[in-house]
Amino acid sequence: MQSRLDDRRPPKALIFDYVHNIEPLSHLNITDKVVKSALINLYQIHRSYVCHRDIAARNITVLPGERVMWFDFDDTNCTTDTLAKVTRFDIFRDLAFTWELCEYLLNDPPRLWFNHDRFLEFNGSMK
Repeated sequence: MQSRLDDRRPPKALIFDYVHNIEPLSHLNITDKVVKSALINLYQIHRSYVCHRDIAARNITVLPGERVMWFDFDDTNCTTDTLAKVTRFDIFRDLAFTWELCEYLLNDPPRLWFNHDRFLEFNGSMK
């Protein structure tokens, strides 16, 4: 921890807790209930005048019972910061990115993109 004290932007908080059966948000565990929980949790974060600013599936985890936990607050804007303030645009951007991510995971599960013709051209076989 001593090495972090000299950082230009030291951490706002460090939380150490073991959570059993936690999974990153993915197309395998996303449901309407998970989306609702993620958006409600983000609303609670915004009510505290904190803007997450790093919306990604790796920063949203799903716990048993379809509960959601947000992680990675190192790029946040807070009203208590002297360098940055939370604006409406920041909050709308967080909401839009979260909604877009959830909509993508619900509707477009990852696909294996394989162009058969290109593969054959590359190998020079089976024309």
